[in-house]
Amino acid sequence: MTTNILLIDDDEDDYIITREIIEEIRGRDYQLNWVSNAEEALNAILKDEHSIYLVDYRLGVKDGLQIIEEAIAKGVEAPFILLTGQGDIETDEKAMKVGAVDYLVKGAFSSSELDRSIRYSIEHFNNINEIQKLNVELEKRVEERTAALAHTVAELESANEKLKNQIRVRRVAEEALRESQNLYSA
Repeated sequence: MTTNILLIDDDEDDYIITREIIEEIRGRDYQLNWVSNAEEALNAILKDEHSIYLVDYRLGVKDGLQIIEEAIAKGVEAPFILLTGQGDIETDEKAMKVGAVDYLVKGAFSSSELDRSIRYSIEHFNNINEIQKLNVELEKRVEERTAALAHTVAELESANEKLKNQIRVRRVAEEALRESQNLYSA
């Protein structure tokens, strides 16, 4: 099965390097596409034709974090991996906050590391979707069980009320019987 990857990077040399790294990955069917600016990137992302997005941090007018944030705000659910020229904790944390699944430093990752990041990111995405699906199913089951429980409680309350009435009637009958026996004895 082909995994369509969109690289968003304004530097053609980085595209060529990334393409070569992806070509080194054996046993995978990765198809790399490329856009070089933020406007094209958002349009391509919103078409929902890719399994994963590799987004450069520096893109001119907008940075990669803004693109990721905008795409997620517009309902894009596919995973994003931020690519940057510098590895610092601040950028890493910002990437995580806006919704990037992973973060790689350009020029410092190998084909196996990129492959791992792509596979783990897609698997993470699939797991999150499965969890959300299961949560919806669980919520539905909880609602159904709550409704059934409410019905059972209502039936028990009704049965309890009937028992209380029967006990009252029996007490009245017992009292009447005692009075009758007292009268008879007298």
